Amino acid sequence: MVNPEVIIRDMDLEDIPRVIDLERQLFRNPWPEEVFFDEVLARTRYPFVVQANNEIIGYVMLWAKPTEGHITNIAVDKKYQRKNIAKKLLYHILRLAAGLGLTRIVLEVRPSNLPAISLYESFGFIHGELRKGYYSNPSEDCLTMEKDISILETDKIE
Repeated sequence: MVNPEVIIRDMDLEDIPRVIDLERQLFRNPWPEEVFFDEVLARTRYPFVVQANNEIIGYVMLWAKPTEGHITNIAVDKKYQRKNIAKKLLYHILRLAAGLGLTRIVLEVRPSNLPAISLYESFGFIHGELRKGYYSNPSEDCLTMEKDISILETDKIE
């Protein structure tokens, strides 16, 4: 499969059943459905879905504080992974964050998730602290990563 044409748009309440399906397929400890309703309805949270051929194939969520953003989730359907979809989602969310005036982005990742770490590093994220025993099922530490976006222009993020 070649890289599909995609559309990234705001997540709507109607998208939540498909997002929950993806969450359960992709994560060992999926978030409960209520969290996604909160994400869509909160004013300081920015959830987006990505579509290909009118099908939701992934999502990304950002929490925004006055100067800092926290990427809480980025997920892509397994059959669309390694097709630059996650890269497009990350680019989209970084551009949004810079446009909101945020100066720093943080995220957490399992140290065993080398493809995700590689993606984040390719965008200039640096390794932060290691949080012992953060994840369960199975138990694993958490690597925090961060990126200073205070000097970035919104049209030159990558």
